Amino acid sequence: MSTRLRHYPPFVRFRLASTVSDFGTYITGVALSVFVLVGGFQQRRNRLDLQVQNRG
Repeated sequence: MSTRLRHYPPFVRFRLASTVSDFGTYITGVALSVFVLVGGFQQRRNRLDLQVQNRG
């Protein structure tokens, strides 16, 4: 008797969970990259604002 893995419920659940986990890991990586970029720009902008305030 031949059993295909895609018809085996525990394997299907495992693959679904693995796929969701991989997608979440990807989204987290993208989000962290965006936060680092935005945070870096904010810090630079704040420093420039302070320099302008100190001159004036």
